[in-house]
Amino acid sequence: MNAPDQIKAEKLLSVLFYSPNATAIYTGIDIKIISANEAMLNFWGKDKSAIGKTMAEAIPELRDQPFIDILKNVWISGKTYTAKNRAAMLKVNNVLQTFYFDFEYKAILDEKGNTEYILHTAFDVTERRKAENLVQEKSRSEQKLIDVKSVSKHWLKNLPLQWLL
Repeated sequence: MNAPDQIKAEKLLSVLFYSPNATAIYTGIDIKIISANEAMLNFWGKDKSAIGKTMAEAIPELRDQPFIDILKNVWISGKTYTAKNRAAMLKVNNVLQTFYFDFEYKAILDEKGNTEYILHTAFDVTERRKAENLVQEKSRSEQKLIDVKSVSKHWLKNLPLQWLL
């Protein structure tokens, strides 16, 4: 049974805070971070000082990426946004790096249908993406080898006999 009215807001935030899944909660059109668990803070490469700031203030490297605009659209529309294998440039340990995430921005609506919060859940799929890239690269290399072998075979087959002696 899913009964969110059966749990107090503080307790719910506490549960989310200890979840191993990266979770954050935002409010307002300016996308103010009101909660982020340790897993999400680690993804961002930030500490708890990010809480209470807007996303643009807390994670400035996101300003030129689409995420803040997507969040603003979720806030305005009230429609959930889901993405898979989405690249994000994040500054972790003072190094700007590319990570890949599966994530969701879920609009939490009030009784009037207006967005009250956005629940953000994310999973780091960088290693999966690297493995997929390796498989694709290997496949391309194998195809090149097959193509070269095929051309060589065709070329040898059509050589005049005296050239082969």
